[in-house]
Amino acid sequence: FTTFSHIGYIYKVPKSINVFNSASNEIYAIKEDPENPHTKGINYITSLTQDKNGNIWIATFDRGLIRMDNTYQRFTHFVADTSRENSLSGNYLLYLHLDSFGNLWIGTWGAGLCRYDPVNKQFTTYANRKDEPNSLSGNIVEYIYETHNEGNRYLWVGTNSGLSVARLIYPTDNLSFYNFTQKDGLPGNIVYGILEDDDRNIWVSTTNGLAKLNLSDSTFNIFDHNDGLQANEFNGGACLKLTNGHMLFGGVNGFNLFHPDSIKNLPFDAPVILTGLKVMNEERYLGNNLNSPIDLQLNYQQNFFDFDFAAIHFADPAGHRYAYSMEGVDDQWVMAEDRAYARYTNLDPGKYTFRVKASNKDGKWSPHQAQMAIEIIPPFWQTWYFRALILFVLIFIIYALHRFQVKKAVEVERLRVRIASDLHDDIGAALTRISIYSEQLQQLQQKDKIRHLAQKIGAISREVISSMSDIVWSIDARNDTVEDLLHRMHDFNFKSLSDQGIKVFFEQKGLKLKKPIPAHLRQNLYYIYKEAMNNILKHSCANKVDVGIGNKSGHFEMTIRDNGKGIDLTNSHVGNGLKNMQMRAKRIKGHVEIYNNDGALVQYTGPEL
Repeated sequence: FTTFSHIGYIYKVPKSINVFNSASNEIYAIKEDPENPHTKGINYITSLTQDKNGNIWIATFDRGLIRMDNTYQRFTHFVADTSRENSLSGNYLLYLHLDSFGNLWIGTWGAGLCRYDPVNKQFTTYANRKDEPNSLSGNIVEYIYETHNEGNRYLWVGTNSGLSVARLIYPTDNLSFYNFTQKDGLPGNIVYGILEDDDRNIWVSTTNGLAKLNLSDSTFNIFDHNDGLQANEFNGGACLKLTNGHMLFGGVNGFNLFHPDSIKNLPFDAPVILTGLKVMNEERYLGNNLNSPIDLQLNYQQNFFDFDFAAIHFADPAGHRYAYSMEGVDDQWVMAEDRAYARYTNLDPGKYTFRVKASNKDGKWSPHQAQMAIEIIPPFWQTWYFRALILFVLIFIIYALHRFQVKKAVEVERLRVRIASDLHDDIGAALTRISIYSEQLQQLQQKDKIRHLAQKIGAISREVISSMSDIVWSIDARNDTVEDLLHRMHDFNFKSLSDQGIKVFFEQKGLKLKKPIPAHLRQNLYYIYKEAMNNILKHSCANKVDVGIGNKSGHFEMTIRDNGKGIDLTNSHVGNGLKNMQMRAKRIKGHVEIYNNDGALVQYTGPEL
């Protein structure tokens, strides 16, 4: 770039229009005329242009738009009027441009872009709207430019918020803008000038440098004062393309003159490295081999990262730009806005790959990338094997509950069957005997036989009452502890044996009195005990019974020893009682043994209570 600077500053506010007459080589001024109100505002001129009919269009700052006809005598004044549709959008005007269709485009300060159609004599406004991405990039319009490409016409608009471009179609009023901002590579969002070179590249001057937009890939080449510019900041509307293809851009320290073909892009093949890593705000050593990928493994609590990176290239390092991505977090590359730095917080356990790439100020990306593989180990409760274990435990619990419910249902069914069997065997048989004795009693005349049968009926009735009491006790849920079983045994001793003069010595050891016992176990233990005591009462002729009951060496044991004559196993009544005890013991997974030695000994052994 060639820079032309000034020696001093001369600030002038335009106070008139100076007209040069080439025929007479004379210059005369057109000034504001107090007698002609339409000339009001000529002292505040910001832009001029001439239409095909020779009319001069004048943009003023705060006085609206003025049209001066080709006789330089008649003036027409256009001002903003909010009460009228299709009027000028604002009175603070910055730039004017006549397009190839004959429309006048007006750049305003804060009111967007305005178009005047001389055929319909109407104004149309295009403004920035936050909810419409295809609206104008900003509402302060600094410059307007038109290009032609393959039969299409494009309108370029420089605003305070970027560069906008739209395809011109006449007479359609709607324009759809595509916008370029700093996020797209523009060096600054305030655009002051726009020119097209012979290769159809768009050159843009901004407050932060000069940019060339390559339309083939929509990338920017950036130039600043380090490349020979007069300064990074340019002035509004100060640009011109000469007939020989050279371009002029004016700025705060002069102007730059250059031919676009003389500006060459430098290659960019710089390696990119990670220069710093912090985990939970603590520095981590990255090692000496900067060219190799780095692997990092952390626990689930170490999920905050800070990365620093750099491109190893010493030609204008301040112009380097960076983009990074965390595979597993980012869907696309993220531009590093302020410095070569990236931060990630509160990452979930898993595997990630951090990558970073760099470009020079021309937008050329280096083919080299730095990367780091990161694995955050999950806590044990988020691992697959822990979840599998939990699933297995849940399945096991569900299965156990199902088995328990089935077991309880089977136990209830068995209890019902046993109760029905007991009612049938004991109560049913006793009632049958009562019925028989009653019929015999009705046929007898002798008092002795009548008395004898009545006594039998009474005894059988008492047995029925006792059996019913035992059945009700065995199914009553309020009698489900070891203590309740012992109380029942004591009650039987008191009601049955004490009346017959038989002394019972009862000893218990190692029992948990409040421990619940299943109904079928409690019932069968009591019936075994009752059957043994009934045999003693009826057949032993004993006057003393020793009862031992308790847990011993991991099993439950109950012994009933009397001092009677022993047990005659050939006696049918005794044999049936022994069979009943053995049958009941088998039901509760135990067994009964009977011994004769100075009396009789009945011993039950079964699972621990």
